[in-house]
Amino acid sequence: MHMETSVDPLSSRHSFRRIARNTISLLATTASILLVIVTCLSWGARHHWALDLLTHFPVQLTAAGVTLVALGLVLRSGKWLVLPVFVVIVNAGKFLPIYLPADQPPGQGRTFRAVSANVYTNNFDRTKFVEFIRERRPDFFLVMEVDDAWLTQLQELEAEYPYRITKPRPDNFGIGFYSRVPIRSQEVVEHRSTGLPAIIAVLDADGHELAVLGVHPLPPVGQANSARRNFQLQEISDLAARLPDPKLVLGDLNVSPWSPHFTDVLDRGQLRDGRQGFGVQPTWPAWPWLLRIPIDHTLISPGIHVRARRLGPDVGSDHRPIELEFQLSP
Repeated sequence: MHMETSVDPLSSRHSFRRIARNTISLLATTASILLVIVTCLSWGARHHWALDLLTHFPVQLTAAGVTLVALGLVLRSGKWLVLPVFVVIVNAGKFLPIYLPADQPPGQGRTFRAVSANVYTNNFDRTKFVEFIRERRPDFFLVMEVDDAWLTQLQELEAEYPYRITKPRPDNFGIGFYSRVPIRSQEVVEHRSTGLPAIIAVLDADGHELAVLGVHPLPPVGQANSARRNFQLQEISDLAARLPDPKLVLGDLNVSPWSPHFTDVLDRGQLRDGRQGFGVQPTWPAWPWLLRIPIDHTLISPGIHVRARRLGPDVGSDHRPIELEFQLSP
């Protein structure tokens, strides 16, 4: 005799949901473990260049951790939640303090406006940057990755910016400084480790001296370049330490604020991060924004009061420019 068996649809649905829930929970646990590993490996940034690269991503790690915590709450699974909670606490603790107001001296007198922009050597829509400068009208601006073609384009701004220091190069490390403010003294310094140029300009800021150091170190990709970048950062901090206050360091430093090498620059150069109180403001890559990291910097000495710091618009580069407004302190 042939007997037919019936399948309970309700039981089948429950079984499918259980399998799906267990699979999602397993994947979330695995992802949480990976996030914990990446977070802990970043603590070894001083010891290996690849681990230093992991310091770029506390914002992204926090976002991933929050997503996993929310997923765990939806699944009502608390077994692995401690892992993404750990990731969120550790990584958010790195960047949330940047949003707290800066402890800085009061400013007085004129508000100066500066722009720092890695304009990208192969940016063929160079008119975007020129239009941006004409619209914002900063008192001075630093440009990186300028070659001879870029200098030709920037000639359109020479009437408005009669004081200039330029060192074009074809290899993404040309640099230029343009100013409405008179330059009292100037120097192009070549880094001993790389031969790459940095610009020093001492400005006559309404009767007061203001020292500006413009820099663009190597990207830390590979052991050799990372070591050379770190040595350049030491040279930059030593140069800054020798400049009189008030002083401003501008540039694409190819390092994030959470790297110990960035902390060394602040300590050795007697500087503080000009983004304090204004948030992370990541600059590279321009797209996709989810992966963007803050490697362009405005470092300041005592004697400078930052009134505003913000990202500039898309100027056709792979970096977003930085706009800084500041006053000199008495």
